[in-house]
Amino acid sequence: MKRAIAVAGAILTSVVGLAGSGVALEVSRQGSTCISTLGINDSRLSYSLFGVQNNSTSAAVGVECGIPLMPPGVVSVVGFTAYDRSNTDNVSCNLFLEDSAGRIIGSAIRTTSGFSSAPVSLDFFMPERTNSAIAIVSCFIPAKTANGLSHLTSLRAVTP
Repeated sequence: MKRAIAVAGAILTSVVGLAGSGVALEVSRQGSTCISTLGINDSRLSYSLFGVQNNSTSAAVGVECGIPLMPPGVVSVVGFTAYDRSNTDNVSCNLFLEDSAGRIIGSAIRTTSGFSSAPVSLDFFMPERTNSAIAIVSCFIPAKTANGLSHLTSLRAVTP
């Protein structure tokens, strides 16, 4: 028992030391945690290890994802990774940073630049000392094409 307490104490000391060492902390969320912007079970969406994808062949679908920051703190970067399989439409995401009272304190838009068979990662770089409690990313995923499904695979927030 004493050994377990000593090991736990050493780990805690290492984590606390790391947190104060200026090393960035990245909080990641899988795209499959996103929900439809309609707020209901949207049959056009499906979920897999590749995140959330749009199965519709006729329309883009909106999804919303949250990245809670525990405890709230300074955010330097928020980003997402997507596959854009459309030749005509792009994966487009709006970022909203909220404080602990739910007020929007920052926003930005990022859009992929067209079809890509490889994953595309886009970042929102925050103004210095942006203090936030949650990052909300709201995205439109293009309709399915002959090239395949477009999907949102992951989201991340980085604290300095």
